[in-house]
Amino acid sequence: MGLMTFAGLGRNIWTLDDSTITTFHIYLLVVQYAYVLSLCFIKLSILYFFLRTFPDPKFRLIIKYTIAFNIVTTIIVIICGALQRQPIHLLWDGWKEYPPRGITLNIPAIIFFHAGVNIALDIWMFALPLTQLYSLGLQPKKKAGVMVIFGVGIL
Repeated sequence: MGLMTFAGLGRNIWTLDDSTITTFHIYLLVVQYAYVLSLCFIKLSILYFFLRTFPDPKFRLIIKYTIAFNIVTTIIVIICGALQRQPIHLLWDGWKEYPPRGITLNIPAIIFFHAGVNIALDIWMFALPLTQLYSLGLQPKKKAGVMVIFGVGIL
């Protein structure tokens, strides 16, 4: 994101020259991919932690399916991001023309898909360890305490 400030982030677009705006759009594309990949890797690290922590075979299978779902949805979003404007150079050069030429995907639909999947996956991943903690053979008071500790992550 620091490089984005050199490419015009935070400045009025009317004060920027054409090459700076084009550079900004190139950096924006890189940041979009970095964001999608970072979300995927953060979720994967948490899921692999669950995989190492909980020995129940059924639970481990659910975790493996969740890992696969996370990877597949990330690949779908990356492919849609790469195909959001065809030919590809219009992603950074297309701002110069009106009306836009080329093929453009429904970008808000891609964004809402990605956001919806990630929110649902966050809720799912929050609930996963609670199911295992509920079945622990602890006293109800200790069980509630451990669930609260895991539940702090939702804040």
